[in-house]
Parts: sequence; structure tokens; C-alpha cells
Amino acid sequence: MASFLFAGEIKLYDNYEKAFEVAKQTKKDLMLLITDENCFFCVKMRDDVFKNATVIEYVNRYFVVADVNIYKRNYPYEKFKAVGPPTIFFIDKNEKIIGKRVSGFRYVEELIKEIEKVKGVRQ
Repeated sequence: MASFLFAGEIKLYDNYEKAFEVAKQTKKDLMLLITDENCFFCVKMRDDVFKNATVIEYVNRYFVVADVNIYKRNYPYEKFKAVGPPTIFFIDKNEKIIGKRVSGFRYVEELIKEIEKVKGVRQ
């Protein structure tokens, strides 16, 4: 079970259960990031979008992040179905999906809007 810093700022857990536990302990929601190391758009999101200062701030403020592999199925894949990577689910402390599944690549502004929508659903 490993966790690591992403973009020097966002801590990613490669273990869904551990990330969910940390999210509950810290009273944050879980961002489930479903990727694959051979996915061009997953790499592009990591290299471009997740290095943006505003994205880092929003993600760290609201979420604990589980970065899991779609093909290894190291997460509750029956509950959180992804058509393909990258896919993001926002999950609350009761393991319920907040808002809608985010499928496919998102630019910085688009991801920020998705996060704002999700956090607005909760208020």
C-alpha cells in the first residue's frame, strides 16, 4: 500500500481502501481517479492539469485522491464503472457518488468547473 506526492503537491493513494479511510478521517470527500499508465490522456492530465496551482489548491482543499488502474481493478469497479480512462468519480463519506462521473480528459478550467459543481451539489 503506497501513497505518493503528485506534482509535488497532491498526495495520491494507489490503494482505494486506504484513501477512503483517510478521506473519512480528514472529513474530506474522495476523488477516485481511474487511469492507466499507457493512456495518453491520463498522462496529459497528470503532466498538465494536475500541476496547475489552482487545481492543486482545489483538490487538496476538498479531496483525498485514490489513483487506481482501470485494468487492475484495484477499486470497487462494479460500483464505480468507467467506460475508459481517465475517469473521475467524486465520492462522499457514505461511498455515494457526488454529482456525475467525469469521463475523459479535462483541461484545467473544465476540471475546476467540475469540482465547483460537485461542491455546489453538497451545499
